Formats: sequence, structure tokens, C-alpha cells
Amino acid sequence: MTRHDVANLVIRTFALWLGVTGVTTLASAAWLAQVPDQPAPLLTALLLAIPLPAAVIVWLAASRLARLAFDRPDDPVS
Repeated sequence: MTRHDVANLVIRTFALWLGVTGVTTLASAAWLAQVPDQPAPLLTALLLAIPLPAAVIVWLAASRLARLAFDRPDDPVS
């Protein structure tokens, strides 16, 4: 397993965590409906718009980010 593979795995694990956290936050955000002077759909859309697309972007860019982290991806991890 190369350093590139390890970095790719760590980055994708972070993206998965970010997505799961976003979904659980959105699912447990029913208390936001009682915030005065704030429309509930706007707050729900903001919660959905931040972590989930960020998780998708990080997931898709994982190999590029791993390549940026290590110049030579063929070095084995000791």
C-alpha cells in the first residue's frame, strides 16, 4: 500500500464522515422550526447546502488531493 493509497483512504473517510454528519444534523434539525423570525425551509436548505455537497466534492477530489500531498505516489509505507 503506497502513501498515496493511505492518503486517499483517509480523505475519503473524512468525506464519508462529513456526509453522515450532515445527514444526521439535517435529520435532527426539527428544533430549527421554532426559531423566531427565521423561516424553517431556509435553515434546512442551509444545513443541506453546506456539508453534503462539500462531502461529495471532497470524495471526488480525494485522488487529486492525495497526489498533491505526495510527489511520488509509488513510495511504499513502511
